Formats: sequence, C-alpha cells, structure tokens
Amino acid sequence: MLAVVPGPSQELSASPQPSRVALGVVTYNNEATHLRRLLCSIELAADQLDVTHHDAALFTIDCGEPAEWIRARIPHYRLDTQGNLGFGGGMNVLLAEAFAQASVSWFLCVNPDGLLHRDLLAEMLRTAEANPQSLVEARQFPEEHPKPYDAYTGRTLWASGACLLIPRAIFETIGGFDPNIFMYMEDVDYSWRARAAGFTVHVAPRALFGHSVLDRKPNLVIEKYYYFSARYLAYKWGDKKQQAFYESVILDRKYVDELPPLPPLTHPASRRPAKRRPAVFKHGFAFSPLRWS
Repeated sequence: MLAVVPGPSQELSASPQPSRVALGVVTYNNEATHLRRLLCSIELAADQLDVTHHDAALFTIDCGEPAEWIRARIPHYRLDTQGNLGFGGGMNVLLAEAFAQASVSWFLCVNPDGLLHRDLLAEMLRTAEANPQSLVEARQFPEEHPKPYDAYTGRTLWASGACLLIPRAIFETIGGFDPNIFMYMEDVDYSWRARAAGFTVHVAPRALFGHSVLDRKPNLVIEKYYYFSARYLAYKWGDKKQQAFYESVILDRKYVDELPPLPPLTHPASRRPAKRRPAVFKHGFAFSPLRWS
C-alpha cells in the first residue's frame, strides 16, 4: 500500500510536466526532530528549483518503528514497511516505486541523519545534466569525505550513498543495490558496477550535504557489519586474497564461531561484472587513495 500526501506541485496543469527528482529516505527509528529538520531542508532546496523544468518529491519507507513525518509542502509518498530491509534493500523499494513514474528522471538517496544545503538540488541537477551518464555525489560537510576527486572534472572512483543522485539511465541499466549487502559498502559496490557498465562517477563540489560523523562512538556491531560486507564484496569481485584477510579478522575477533556460507551470485545486481577493473581493495575501507593523511 502506498500512502500519498499531495503537495502543491501535484495540482493539475496544462503545461508540460517538469522532470522530477525523487528523494528517497530509509528511516530506522530516527528522532522526529531530526526528520523535521531534514524535511525543512528538503523543502528549502526544492524551492530553489526552476519549477518549469524541475520539481521534487519525497519517497520514504520505514525499516524500524513508524517515522513521525510532518506534512510536507512537496508530494510525499510513504511506502508501507516491509521489515528491516537495510539501507540498500529499503532504497531498492523506493527506487522501483519512484522510477515507475514516467516524470522521474533522477533519484537522490538521502541519509535521514543529514541536511541539504538550500542549493543542493540545483547544484546536483546542474552537475547531472552536464554529465548525464554519471552517478553524482554531494560534498559532505563539516567533515568532508577523504576520497579524492578531480578538481576540474569532478570525477571520482566511487560515490557515498549518504547523498547520491542516480539517473534513470543507470538504474535501468544496472538496477538497484545488491540485495546481499544489508548495510555498508553497498554504495562502493554500486559505483563499481556503474563504472563496469561504462558509466562514470562525479562529485558536485558545490552541492553541500550536512552529515556529521566525527562524534560517533566506536560500535562493535557496526564494525562487525563492515567486515562482513567487505568479505562479501571481495568474494563478489573475485579477490580471494582480500576475502581470506577479512575472514581471518572476523574469526580472530570472534564476531562468529564459524563463518556463514556466502550467498550465490544469482541476483542480477549480485552477478560479478565481466569488467573487474573498478574494484580496488588495497586502500582498506576507504576503497580509494586518501586526499590527506
């Protein structure tokens, strides 16, 4: 079941429909105050769009308790929960629902713990239209991601899913996120798959996404998810040496007594691409050289 809360942009008009950017948010027991703040930032960013060419809509799904969203000024499509699908699984549901609408040209993955700068949507779409065969990543602040990107072209090796713009052409070519990755590194894998299919990855340096992570405390559960996701990633992309390393860490740190079997690579999004050159494991969990050390 899909609950639709109409916004002003859904009023009937005789003029051509603008190209829509769908913003997808997967929640997991997020505080209502944080969601209100996020929604206000989304609405402010949507207000900066030229409505004759572009508009925005919000697509959300809950992986935990029902989220407390206030009424939005843009169309808001609330999908019924399907349980805890993880980040990629939840985004896959939203991606399919959003791109089923012919007016949607882009899908923006948005972390619920972040904030959009007022110019973010306009800057993301400007970069996307200049690079129509590319994933586009926002620039995070106040802690910028240490991945390097070309200062002139914006090209980078992979894009963070915290604020990631996926054009229709890429979704229709490679599909959604790999369902075998419950949490963490699904964005690395998605970027590699896009590059293996001939697409590129760009940073939009003037599209700012507020996402503070330095105050996070060490979490053994998160650390465990990191190593299990990295193990699967190495297995999927055929790096047996790196897979063995991750498995030794998992066992040495006693995350499990015995390694669980790895899933078959049968899903279209899980199959090992023929071109393996995008996959790089030598930089640890950064999956790219660091801009600074």
